[in-house]
Amino acid sequence: MSKSIRDEIAKVKINHIVRSESELEFPDFIRCLRNTLGISRKMMASELGISQMKIYYKEEGKFSRMPEIEFLVTISKYFGVPKDLLISKAKDYVDRKPG
Repeated sequence: MSKSIRDEIAKVKINHIVRSESELEFPDFIRCLRNTLGISRKMMASELGISQMKIYYKEEGKFSRMPEIEFLVTISKYFGVPKDLLISKAKDYVDRKPG
């Protein structure tokens, strides 16, 4: 299968996730998007120029403040999802998180 076909399949899968998995909380949503592309945290971090630990902390929900807007915009562009959706999911997660 060619890279362009794999890329198109990934886009379709991500669009499906955005439409049908709206109940996922921010950490699970990010992990689901990454897994849909079949990439590791290490590969994603390398491609985005951010630390692997940053991705780990976001996917595991190990944060108590709103993630940086720059991070959310970068992730939005990387996965091709609306940045408003990521911002909303991150804010909702932080607002509901105890402590």
